[in-house]
Amino acid sequence: MIELKSFIHSAEQQTRKALADYRDALTEASCKKFSHRAGVLFGLKLALDREKRLTVARDAAASVINRSPVHQEWMLQILDEQPMKAREKDRILGLLKTIPEGLSFR
Repeated sequence: MIELKSFIHSAEQQTRKALADYRDALTEASCKKFSHRAGVLFGLKLALDREKRLTVARDAAASVINRSPVHQEWMLQILDEQPMKAREKDRILGLLKTIPEGLSFR
């Protein structure tokens, strides 16, 4: 029983950290969306660094939330804590490889 509680707590921490890192990278890359895209297009170091961080954070978040159904449930719970506008903007559900049967967005 203690191992299960420990796993669930660990899954929560991992999911919260991965999603927070992804949101931070997303915010950093898109705070000046047009200038960021233009910077990437023209190969500006700062824009390329932000884009790389975003890609790494997105891949890491996807890896964490696809680890287990427990991680996916935590992702949904965390999303429930956000306003709908933030959920739509972050598009975190897109990180799921597949939506497991019985897993529903509230």
